[in-house]
Amino acid sequence: MQEDDEKALTDKISRFISDNEIDEYIAGRIGWYVYGIFSPTSTVPFYIGKGKGARVLQHLKEALSSEKQTYKLATIRSLFSQGSSPRLSIIRRNIESEELAYLIESCLIDVIRPEGNLVLGHDTHEFGMTDIKNIIAENSTEILGEADITEPLMFIKIDKLWEENNLSGHFDAKKLYDITRGFWRVNRKRAKGRHVCAVAHGVIREIYQVLEWNAVEDIKFLESERRPKKSLHRFRFTGYPTDNPKYRRYVNLSVKHLFKIGEQSPVTYWPRDIF
Repeated sequence: MQEDDEKALTDKISRFISDNEIDEYIAGRIGWYVYGIFSPTSTVPFYIGKGKGARVLQHLKEALSSEKQTYKLATIRSLFSQGSSPRLSIIRRNIESEELAYLIESCLIDVIRPEGNLVLGHDTHEFGMTDIKNIIAENSTEILGEADITEPLMFIKIDKLWEENNLSGHFDAKKLYDITRGFWRVNRKRAKGRHVCAVAHGVIREIYQVLEWNAVEDIKFLESERRPKKSLHRFRFTGYPTDNPKYRRYVNLSVKHLFKIGEQSPVTYWPRDIF
């Protein structure tokens, strides 16, 4: 029975490919293009790509021959299994060059975030969609000199978490707070009385008034956070973004020069000599 189902699925996909074949004449007429693969009832594509010739059909051929279980291939197979089929649309055709096709594809992926695209668009991290708050922070930053730090601060570098949560393209204040607050190896004696600065790529993105630090074993440990056992020796803070002007002035300033090359700990205390 399972073999019959597999054969029926293969026949459906093969027939779809045959019915929608792009020959050399059509390929010459449409040139480079950007395309989307849609569920039949959706106006939002679950996959976006670029190519020429029969590239748009390659995903259907992959669904036939590959055993991969990616979201894109699983969705294509599921649609055919349910007696339906994906909708293939050429979003923009006759694009002047592959480079321009890459750019259009990247812009669409950045905005739509299709679930079937496993990676962001081409050059997204360098040129992609960026929240205006981050455009300002990353392009007009002043350097914070050591002598200018007159309040007790604690810097926490969150570069990896910043990228994992795509806070450059989709800034989310709540998410920034959640990833900044912990878990960290913290000297609570040194941390006492300090405001916490969230530092991403050498720039202070936000500064928090800390209400308290809690050891992880002192709070309800959530399985969904999937933290390793060693996290039981770490701490997290509870607090809120400060509105105190004497601390707000540090936001968007560059502190990259204050970190030593090769420094492993994401946590540093400034000024270093006040405690």
